[in-house]
Amino acid sequence: MTLFFAHQFKRVVILILSSLLLITPSMAQSTNEEKPVLNEQTAVKPQTRSEKLDALFADLKRERDPKEATKISNRIWIAWANWDDDAINLLMRRAQTSMQSKNFSAALDILDQVVVLAPDYSEAWNRRATVYYMANDYGRSIADVEQTLALEPRHYGAWMGLAQMMQALGEKKKAIFALQQALNVYPAMERPQETLVKLLEEVEGESL
Repeated sequence: MTLFFAHQFKRVVILILSSLLLITPSMAQSTNEEKPVLNEQTAVKPQTRSEKLDALFADLKRERDPKEATKISNRIWIAWANWDDDAINLLMRRAQTSMQSKNFSAALDILDQVVVLAPDYSEAWNRRATVYYMANDYGRSIADVEQTLALEPRHYGAWMGLAQMMQALGEKKKAIFALQQALNVYPAMERPQETLVKLLEEVEGESL
């Protein structure tokens, strides 16, 4: 009897081991299938500077609440103020410090370097245009505004600066055009809306 049960036990063990050998590969395959596969197509890519600006400008154009629009505008200015080069950003900060202290010659010297080193950086041209404007050099300021807008047509700050200079020069129709362009990008600006209405009334009155 002992030999019989021993023989039977051996057969059961062999059957169990055979079953495990058959099941294990399928279980391993099932486990592999459950694991998520990550590749370059499924990975989330970070937004580029240009993509961030596109999204912000889309939000700015839709926003009608002045306070909320100001928040979006601030984020745009932050993006404009930061270039993809630490050395350029350092020079821009130094130029800003010189502007704040009204050391226009120092600011211009720095910004001259920036536009040479980064000619595609629209805010460098706009910043230099601002310095020229503060120094009452409208001719050079307008030239730099035009370069700014060639690189970034949505630069409502540059359009506003151009409107102010055109108004100061008595070019009301050009000022109106510049204001319309600025408001097309940033509709929630209140003061430019008021200025635009005033200029339109003046031009209409002059044409009568």
